[in-house]
This record gives sequence, structure tokens and C-alpha cells, in this order.
Amino acid sequence: ENKNGRYEYLVTSENQVAKVDPVLLAQNPGTTIVHFALDIPKYSARMTQVTGSLWWLLQNALFDPVLPFWVEERRPSMLTKGQEADRRTISGNFTRLMDDRKDRIELTGNIQARLSPVKSDLIRANYWVVKPNPENPGGQPVDAYVDPYRPIIFTFNGQTHGTEERRFTNERLSLPYLSKSLIIQVELDHLSPQSRRSLLSTTRDRLKQLPLYDDIREAVASALAQDEDLIRLNDDRKEKL
Repeated sequence: ENKNGRYEYLVTSENQVAKVDPVLLAQNPGTTIVHFALDIPKYSARMTQVTGSLWWLLQNALFDPVLPFWVEERRPSMLTKGQEADRRTISGNFTRLMDDRKDRIELTGNIQARLSPVKSDLIRANYWVVKPNPENPGGQPVDAYVDPYRPIIFTFNGQTHGTEERRFTNERLSLPYLSKSLIIQVELDHLSPQSRRSLLSTTRDRLKQLPLYDDIREAVASALAQDEDLIRLNDDRKEKL
């Protein structure tokens, strides 16, 4: 009943969160999660690589994390001579896209849509149009941020819970010339607990293909298809081609 959005704590008889003095521990306080021999060859490039790296994976999987965190490269083969580690801060693609608005982003905006006049479920979507790379005019500008074939991201508490194919941009939004440039983040935070419970899967890698999922897609499509700026950019790209 409470798998989404609920936090429980061990408390003392005085109803205070239990704690231990750090000096009593053998190591520094904090949280450590260790995977030994974790086999992810698709993301095994040097951590600082724009694509094919753990840095790319984490920025995408935690699209807008509650708190930023560090990731460190410690494989000797990936470091320069004498270097012990290379550290980077992961703040999520939402922050990256907002920070890149001056240089790499052509348009950004957001919409809100209610799924039904009688329901409280509210959908918010953020979107970004990435500028074409003049050095690679035939490339896919979004691939530095997301999977270029699945650039529509569904998040809850900033974590990616599902993606949608880019043909959604072609077919439902009727913006075929923006299909390689448009990134959409659909926030599921404002759904009712009952809706989230029925939509989110335990594995967090896909959304359940229920009528509610179709309703969300249609609500986003109806709102974005009327965006005059998106239509203008689509027409501009068509003219240039």
C-alpha cells in the first residue's frame, strides 16, 4: 500500500531517529553501495566520456535526483599515469539541460495537463530542443543526454521509470523534423497514489502498459502539439532541409 513516496525510520522510545556516534564506527559515516564485477559493457567507457559511460548512464537514469552525488573512476587503465581517481558530480540531465540553455539548447519550456476534469491526476512535462551540431549535421543532437531512440523520459521523484520511442514525436506530435532534437521529461509526481501504484513497475525500468499510460501520452501529445514555438522550429528545420 505504501511503496511510493513513503519513508519510515527506526526511532527511539523518545520518538527520535536512532543514531550512532561516528567515533564508534570503524569507518567514516555515510552510505556505500558496492557492486563487485558488475558487468555493464555498454557503459564501460572512461567515466568522463559523453556517451557509453557510467557518467552518461547515471545522468539519464537519475534524470533529476533529489541530491547530487559523486562518481569516481578508479580503473588504472582509464587514468593517466600517477592518477589515483577521477571524480565527477552527477546532478542529472535536468540540471545539465538547464545549464546548457545558452550554448546547446534552442528552446525549453513546460506544460501541465489534467488527465480528466473529474480526477486530481495532473501531468507536468518539461521539454528541450537541442541545437544541431554544425560539425555533425547528420547526427542526433540528443545523444549526449538520452538514448536518441527513446528521448521521452517518465520520472517519479526525479528517477527514470520508463521511456517512449521517438516516433511519438513523429506520429503523435506531428513534429518529424524535431524527432532527433527534442527531449521530453514527463513528471509523474502529481499523480494520485492509486494511479502511481497501478502505473509504476517494481523493477523501475518500464511503465505498465495500461489505459492510464495511454491517457498520459494523449494528454502530453495534446498539449505539446499546440505549442507554436515547437511548430515554428519544426518548420524551420524543414525549410533548411
